[in-house]
Amino acid sequence: HAALKEKIRTCPWLDRKLGALCNTIMIALDRSLLYWAIIIVCGSWILKRHYDARTTAPQTCQIVEAGSYVHITFQLTRDLDGKVLDSSDSSGGLDFVCGNAEVLPAMDAGVKGMAVGETRLLPFGNEDGFGARLAENVVNISLAELPSSNLTVGQTVTLPSQDGARNAVVAAFNETTATLDFNHPNAGEAVTMAVTLVSCHVLPEEDGLRIETNVTGDNRTYPRSGNMVAIHYTGSFAESGKIFGSSREKGEEYRFKVGAGQVIKGLEKGVTKMSLGERATLFIPPDLAFATQGNAVPLAKAVVFDVELLRIGTASE
Repeated sequence: HAALKEKIRTCPWLDRKLGALCNTIMIALDRSLLYWAIIIVCGSWILKRHYDARTTAPQTCQIVEAGSYVHITFQLTRDLDGKVLDSSDSSGGLDFVCGNAEVLPAMDAGVKGMAVGETRLLPFGNEDGFGARLAENVVNISLAELPSSNLTVGQTVTLPSQDGARNAVVAAFNETTATLDFNHPNAGEAVTMAVTLVSCHVLPEEDGLRIETNVTGDNRTYPRSGNMVAIHYTGSFAESGKIFGSSREKGEEYRFKVGAGQVIKGLEKGVTKMSLGERATLFIPPDLAFATQGNAVPLAKAVVFDVELLRIGTASE
């Protein structure tokens, strides 16, 4: 027996066979473990996606209420002759949050209570529409102040201002001066808008904040809680357009600590979504127009902020 054991222990052929068997077993085991690992990881990812979709996707609603995110199509006509002045045919429609003063008051109030698929005719008056045509909005400006002196009557020109660009229509001009009409083209007109509600969604609270980027930042550097940020801003009430505060008018930047509740909640949340150098318009609903501490006065109204993120630093800077 001892001789047989010694022969088996030193047999090269048997060593090779046993080694191959062990390798086969180990490879099969490794593949099996890898297979189940892949199944577990993929399954977890699919379940998470399904859970996130159910918990974060906006819920649909059938009737528009304040705070509903709506998608509409529209056609604007002049009452006098039925001429179509504007429509959503080329744009595909309009999206806005009801009650957030993102659109004209007549439209904001008119869609409330509408059902999906319903069409309403909304008459626009001067107060809740495009406003009255005012003589003080027609001004004479030197051609030297215009971007171009190559003008035609009826042409729309855009002029920079402290609170953003303003559009005007060329009413007349001569060799030195242009008469510009800053009234809305439909100001003073009796008009009616046919609005059809295409969809309605209920948004979480934080989604009531809307951000439109006007100048792109670096898309890399974003404020975090504890950072001290420097901004320029112009704040106005969404409904009336009246400015209640502007660092640009004061000629000095405004600084605050992110996460400290030193400014209204909507401004703080909006700035954290902006990258360094970005300029954006923040549409802030009333429920985000308050500060958690400090001297900031709760505004209790929908507001609009034109914000430029100048610098991001530490609280000690």
